[in-house]
Amino acid sequence: MLSVRKTAKYGTLTMWAENGKIHIEDAADGSLTVVGIRDALLRAQALSNMDRKFADDRERAWYNRELRQGVVEDVIDLCRIAKEQREQLVCDDVLPRMVLVPSHISVTEPSPKKVISTC
Repeated sequence: MLSVRKTAKYGTLTMWAENGKIHIEDAADGSLTVVGIRDALLRAQALSNMDRKFADDRERAWYNRELRQGVVEDVIDLCRIAKEQREQLVCDDVLPRMVLVPSHISVTEPSPKKVISTC
């Protein structure tokens, strides 16, 4: 079964969320960069701020602005997905399914009052 993932494309860059991080692949040189959510949002903000640089060329600025705005919105969506993935990873790691305990240590069942779930 094929998995479908949301991607954002800008020029030669393809971005997607995986394991709570944003992956950025550059087709021009084949590089792959993995960044956190905060860094991805800062990069999206930098793209959004580029409108000031193209203020002298209105037609080009409008096209680039629409393109960049679409990418910025896609990156924000990817960050939301990455955040959900990160929270799911944390929840999966909070309560392990099995814990190995040496045989010389006695283990008793905890009372239901003491079990705390953060998920």
